[in-house]
Amino acid sequence: MLFDNNLDINEMPSYETIYPYLIYALHKEGGGAHGTKVIARVGTLMGLTEEVLEKRSGKNKDLVFEKAVRFTMSRLRTTNHIEPKEFREKGYWYLSKKGEEVVKLLEGDGKYTEAKNLRDEMTPIIDQYLEEQRVARQKDNQPLPDLEDITIEDDDGIEGDLEKIRKMEPLNFERLCIQLLKAMGGKMEETQKTRDGGVDGVGYIEIEFVKFKVVMEAKRFNKDNKIQEKVIRDFLGAIKAKSAEKAVFITTSDFSKKAENLGNEHLITLINGHRLIELMRKHTIGYKNKMELNIDSF
Repeated sequence: MLFDNNLDINEMPSYETIYPYLIYALHKEGGGAHGTKVIARVGTLMGLTEEVLEKRSGKNKDLVFEKAVRFTMSRLRTTNHIEPKEFREKGYWYLSKKGEEVVKLLEGDGKYTEAKNLRDEMTPIIDQYLEEQRVARQKDNQPLPDLEDITIEDDDGIEGDLEKIRKMEPLNFERLCIQLLKAMGGKMEETQKTRDGGVDGVGYIEIEFVKFKVVMEAKRFNKDNKIQEKVIRDFLGAIKAKSAEKAVFITTSDFSKKAENLGNEHLITLINGHRLIELMRKHTIGYKNKMELNIDSF
C-alpha cells in the first residue's frame, strides 16, 4: 500500500515519508511486534530496492534505513502514536489508541490526505529535536551531525548486551567469535595461546571450489577504548606470518579512523561492537531468540 505517489523506491526515503508506513506496518503485524520485524515490514510496504535497504553509513556502519525507521519510531512515541517503552517488552513496538485511529484513516478513501496530515504534524517535531541538538552541541563547540549519524536510543539493548560480553573471560569471548564465524560459513579452529602468533583463530572459507585461509583476532575492549592503528599494523604482521589470504578483526568497541582506513586498505573485515551484536542476533550465536542474550555456554 502506497501513501505517496512520488515515492522513489531507488532513493532513501525521508523521515516524514516513513511515518504512515511505520504506523501501517505495526497494524499489519497485529498492532505490535519486535522492532526488527517491523522495520522489514516497512521496507516491504514501501517496495524499496535491496540497495537502499542495505546501505550503510556512520562510524558504526549502521544500516541507514533501519536507523531512519528507528528514529521515526522514537518521534512517533513523543506524539503518543506508539506506546511508551515502559508498557512493552524490550525491543517491541506497539500502536497506541491514537496510532490505531490513524490506521483507520489510512485505510479509507482519504489515505493520501491523512498521510500528509501525519507528516505535517511530525515535521515540527523533527525540527524541534534538531534545534535542541544544535543548541546542545554549540555549547561544546561541536558541529550538528547528519540525521543518519544521530544516536538513537538503545531500544534493543545493544549497549547493555555489549557490556555483558565485555565481562566475559577473554578465552570465552574468542570462542564466541569463532562460533560466529563458523555459523557464517567459515571452518575455524581456536589457536593455542602459547603460540597463537598474534591471532585467535585460524581456518578456511570455501566458496564452491575455491578455498581461502583466514585468520581472526578478537579484542574485548571497553566502549571508549577504540582499536588503534598500531593494533591493526601488528595484526598485518600476524596475517603475513600465517600466510593468510583473508582476515577478520572483531572488537566490542570500535576502530579509530586511522585503524579503519588501514584495515580497509588491506581488505581486513572489521567488525565493531554494534556489528558484532547484529551478526550474533542474525545467526543466533549467544542468543536464545535473537533478543535474549545467553553466553553462559562459552
